[in-house]
Amino acid sequence: MDTLRAPDLPITLPDAISRALEQGPDYRVARANERAAKAFLKGQRGAYLPVIALDANHSRFDTKVFPSAANFSSLNLGISLPIWDNGQRELAIKQAPHPE
Repeated sequence: MDTLRAPDLPITLPDAISRALEQGPDYRVARANERAAKAFLKGQRGAYLPVIALDANHSRFDTKVFPSAANFSSLNLGISLPIWDNGQRELAIKQAPHPE
């Protein structure tokens, strides 16, 4: 089988070039739309990830001049795991354009 001559193509090279020029920009637009849809869907799926927040605060106050002022510092670490949000994430994913 590998010694047989390959069949001729159904179109000539100039025809193929003209078709590519006619369909090329539309193909690029379709591919760009597909990439945009994939990125949007990926962003919507990111709502399932936990959120970590770090907050720091430092306050110094008193009626007297430094160094006798009161000194307060706090450091807060919060982790939020979104388990259920009344189906809003699922609805957003369902409504997102799905690339085929």
